[in-house]
Amino acid sequence: MAPQLIFAAATMPAGDGSSRTGSTKSVGTLLSSALPGALWSKGDRLHRSCAPTIHFEWTPITSPTASNSMMDSVMELSDESASMRAYREKASRRGRHASSRPHKSGSRARKRVAKVPLVTLTESLAESVYQALVVQPSSSRASSRAIVFCNKAAHADALAEALVSRGLEALPYHRDVSELEREDAIDAMSDEDDEELVVLVATDLAARGVDLPLVGHVIHAELAANAVTFLHRSGRTGRAGRRGMVTCFYTEQEAALADAIREALHNGQPLAPIFSRRRSLRQRMNRNDENDD
Repeated sequence: MAPQLIFAAATMPAGDGSSRTGSTKSVGTLLSSALPGALWSKGDRLHRSCAPTIHFEWTPITSPTASNSMMDSVMELSDESASMRAYREKASRRGRHASSRPHKSGSRARKRVAKVPLVTLTESLAESVYQALVVQPSSSRASSRAIVFCNKAAHADALAEALVSRGLEALPYHRDVSELEREDAIDAMSDEDDEELVVLVATDLAARGVDLPLVGHVIHAELAANAVTFLHRSGRTGRAGRRGMVTCFYTEQEAALADAIREALHNGQPLAPIFSRRRSLRQRMNRNDENDD
């Protein structure tokens, strides 16, 4: 009897044998070439929408890179970020365990100060995120855990500092944060005995592979670059039948994209074509800019 193979994945790779999408080196294309007789099984709602227990809010915001109303967030931190120091001090007062292992001053997390000494962020975005967190709709009040997603580590650092300055327990989470700090952040997000608001300000490192069932609110401070990431981010809340809240901030330039995503979610339609059109438009704009030069 010939051996039987089953490949399982959280998402369906491009080039899955049912379409011509995907590069020649994509996982789906390689599997299709190696196993031409393979059967591909997927649900009819793949990459279409999130759990029905999730409520979406859409909020316009000025561009995070706008030249006016900027807030300078200077990452001149000697040992660890102010947000992590605040968490450790708070954990110590409460008697909650925060890892006591010493921080290595030469670790990669400390190096990020040299890489990005200054990050600019609009005051309006920081204040809008803060308001979305503290003035939560009833659908997310059942949980005191939230994740705010940014597209870059520097943006996550700056936004975490801005939220800490407003009195919130906000913890950065991305690849430039040391493993020790990331573990402490996950511990804080998983503490069922702590009823105070804890916010993880993260890149897409937290969009998958991290189990945080207490999260009741996800905020896209910046819209994701593709459909899969958008759905993975949003799917960090509303898990196991719980209610969840997703707040999406978008700039004036992203208004058409936001409207298209909102309509597709409402109608249960795939999101991938929407983001593909966005990439195509950006590529055309970049080519036009190059021609103008």
